[in-house]
Amino acid sequence: MHPSQQTLLRQANDLSAKLAATVLWKYVCPDSGKTFYLQEKVVTIRSPFTGKTFTTKPERESLGEVGKALREESKTAASIPDQHQLKILKDTVRNPMKGFLGGPSAEEAEETLREKFHFTDKQIRDLKT
Repeated sequence: MHPSQQTLLRQANDLSAKLAATVLWKYVCPDSGKTFYLQEKVVTIRSPFTGKTFTTKPERESLGEVGKALREESKTAASIPDQHQLKILKDTVRNPMKGFLGGPSAEEAEETLREKFHFTDKQIRDLKT
């Protein structure tokens, strides 16, 4: 097989693996009411929150739907201090000079937005423009 054919086949396999992983199954723990997601569909599952086993019918969701739900949840569940922190972080990403006023640096702000507030790279890029 020609090396360029091998490269194309490898890229196609990588792409199909990524596309296959974009479907998640949504489960709701009956005891705690918390939601969690898995890549495989199972009927009987153990809750990561309570450790109890339960039977349920999961809902199929795309990765985009899960991300949107998590962002909405973080916006509605944010406390007043979290809302203020989010505003400061966004302002710092928009204007990195604000980091010199005693707040987080631009790099720290981006990292916190990603980790705590589940921002994507695209959302951060949009803040910069």
